[in-house]
Amino acid sequence: MRHRIRRTLLPYVAVCALAIPARGQSAQPLPAKEELHQLLDSGQYQVLLQKVSRVLGLRPDAAQGYDRADLFMMKGEAQLHLKQIPAAADAFAQAGKEAKDLPSAATAIATEALVRKSPGLKYKPKGATAAQAVDVLDRGARKGAFALLYADETAEAAPKLKAAASATSLPPLMDALKNVSRLRALEIAATGKDDQTMASVKDLADRARQLMADAVRSMSVQVQQISQLAHTQLQTRDRNGFVHLRERGLDASNTATLKETINTADRIIQVSKDLASASKVEALQTVTADAEKVRGDASQLLQADYTLGDRAVPAPTPYQRPARTPTK
Repeated sequence: MRHRIRRTLLPYVAVCALAIPARGQSAQPLPAKEELHQLLDSGQYQVLLQKVSRVLGLRPDAAQGYDRADLFMMKGEAQLHLKQIPAAADAFAQAGKEAKDLPSAATAIATEALVRKSPGLKYKPKGATAAQAVDVLDRGARKGAFALLYADETAEAAPKLKAAASATSLPPLMDALKNVSRLRALEIAATGKDDQTMASVKDLADRARQLMADAVRSMSVQVQQISQLAHTQLQTRDRNGFVHLRERGLDASNTATLKETINTADRIIQVSKDLASASKVEALQTVTADAEKVRGDASQLLQADYTLGDRAVPAPTPYQRPARTPTK
């Protein structure tokens, strides 16, 4: 019995022994922000990735002294030099989401756009020769690359923005405005201002708000109608005479409509946020809030349980007249 207990406890004792650091050996300290930037500047990209990944994995309370946007930017730069291009673009995108100020967010978004538009990490402006391509790895040349990409993107978006000015339906307007945030980020990263982007969308803001608000109201009515039908109670009787209660639920058409509503609401939410930020039209915030509510209602209907727990109650017995007692 004693030997059996000893054999059982031995693996656990070994694990505990490994977990105890040797005498005089302490846990490796966290890297300082200055150390991380020095690793980036000195080209020690693999070491930098290891240390940045360690910091990004910390609990929020343990990582309070770090700027997560800065960490993701360094991660993206290291991955870029290691030719991990898709991962680098994703890191820059995450830096844009984590950024706490507009210039930092703009630089991150612009860098992501530049990386994705640069095959072989060389950005070649439209009409330029291969020799005129800009090396994306050269951070010193990147501001000029932002300006070139902004010019190309603006020229490409101009016809769509012009057509959107007279749009009577939502799709062409949404298509024209979906890249507003990227255009604005590129302009800020290149020039430090967003005057040109704001001027190009200012006249569209009120028209866009009206069309998006109309679309959100229409979707809201449709979701309410589907909700009423889905929650209609139905009764079925089994062979034992019990009545089962359930709700009608969703058919294939309702499900498809709700999924399309969520997709449209997501696009409206993103476009209205971007347009509100670029145009300063506060009424667009109401559109965003209403679209978020419609999206939430549609999602809730898709996830609802319409079985009512399959409640069963005895079926009512038909009324029978009591037998008459014969009189003498």
